[in-house]
Amino acid sequence: MLIEGKLRVWFTDRGFGFIDGEFEQKIRRSIYCHAKSIRSGVPLPGALATFRVVYMPKGPAAFDVVFPPAPNVSLSNAAVELLERKILEETLVGVK
Repeated sequence: MLIEGKLRVWFTDRGFGFIDGEFEQKIRRSIYCHAKSIRSGVPLPGALATFRVVYMPKGPAAFDVVFPPAPNVSLSNAAVELLERKILEETLVGVK
C-alpha cells in the first residue's frame, strides 16, 4: 500500500530524514527515511513523498520512496560560492 507524506526534515550529511503525514494516527510517529530507500527524486524539506512502510526493530521506515525531481534552478557564480561556503561552515561546526 502506497502512503503519502511530507518530508519534515532531511540531514544531507547523515543521509536520512523524517516524513510526516496523515498516517500518524495509525503509526503515531514520524517515518524514518534513509537515502538508500529513495527510488527517485530529491529529498527537500517540505517535498511530498509517496512510499511504502516497512516495520523495522527501531520503528517504521519508508521504503521505495519517490520524491518530485529537483527544481530546475540556475544560480549565479556568486550564489554558488555562497552556498558552498555555507555548506562548508555547517560541516565544520563542532570540528576542532
